Amino acid sequence: MPLVLALLGTRLEHVDFYVKRSGNWTPSNSSPADPASSQVLSRYPQMEFTLAPGERLPVLIRVTSDTALSLEPTLYSAAAFDALEKRAALWDGGLIGGTLALAWCALLIAYFSRSGSFLVLAAMCFMTAMFDAADRGYTKIYFWPHATDWNSRSVTVFGCTAVLLFIVFILRMATNEKASLPAHYILLSFALLECIAAAGSAFGNLFVFVQLGMYGNAAFGIVQIGVAATLARRSTPTTRIMLLAVIFALFNFALRMLETLGSLPPGLTWLKSDIHPNPVVSVIGLATHLIVLAAWINHVGKQRLAARAELADWQKTEHDRLREQVERRTLELNEALLYAEERKPAKNRNAWLCQSRSSRAARHYFQLCTAAAQCERIRSKVL
Repeated sequence: MPLVLALLGTRLEHVDFYVKRSGNWTPSNSSPADPASSQVLSRYPQMEFTLAPGERLPVLIRVTSDTALSLEPTLYSAAAFDALEKRAALWDGGLIGGTLALAWCALLIAYFSRSGSFLVLAAMCFMTAMFDAADRGYTKIYFWPHATDWNSRSVTVFGCTAVLLFIVFILRMATNEKASLPAHYILLSFALLECIAAAGSAFGNLFVFVQLGMYGNAAFGIVQIGVAATLARRSTPTTRIMLLAVIFALFNFALRMLETLGSLPPGLTWLKSDIHPNPVVSVIGLATHLIVLAAWINHVGKQRLAARAELADWQKTEHDRLREQVERRTLELNEALLYAEERKPAKNRNAWLCQSRSSRAARHYFQLCTAAAQCERIRSKVL
């Protein structure tokens, strides 16, 4: 039977398999990221072999990595491993494709509404998709197959960058909505922390900065709950559903940590999956964030409708006021012209005064007409 021995970890840098035959240890399949290896690239380090009936084969696995290791060597038949990878591709394709679709929707909203905030949201969704792709080993296969060091570092870099863009999105939306955001300076501190963690993960000691990013993101999740709860108490629109999304994101983060440490509670075993990393919670989280985005778009649409109605009322009121002023000034102008006609035989001084009054009335009439045209242009732009 053809068998596959796989280590279900996508961030392992160098993995070498050795088998003991005739009393000697000989290298078997090298690390898939090794350029000298003829093995087909795979998301997981793996060794393929076939055992004869009753044969025993000792295997030694040598692993080198700068990240915290969670080694789970698992033996599959070749057919079972192929079926596992196909199921993983379906789940991961839905997750990563859905996140990219969310990024595309945010990009379209940013283009049509000329909103920099939704441009930041599109960048955040793209970075989240890159994080999921790197965490699941797809970037290692398709983007940088031989950059083993960067493959391990990119997961943390993309994750911290996505969190940084999320903080920027929150701050920009609070500024645009003129909302008093609690813990403003704390959010700025977390943004600086994410920058340090991303830069350190790219160029520094990976283990240290991975731990910094992990604990920093956990603390940021708790702060998010506090901020969302405060906004909900102030009756800020859509904050209740955002509070639920933040709580679920924090639960997702805690579940990943427990699953990595092998400490998943028995009551949550229904969330376990033989696909690593677990895609079930991530897909549910994607659906939750889609609901949040839909609620926010609905809120923005209601704001635009309210603004249009308010502008229409103001334009009607202003139009009536301008019409009354034009009628009044027109009456004054006619009276001034009549007065000038009646006073023609009078002295030049009186005629000049009458002409001046007529000129002022005409100028004022022109100014009112100009203001009415400007109001109409403003209304057209807003609508």
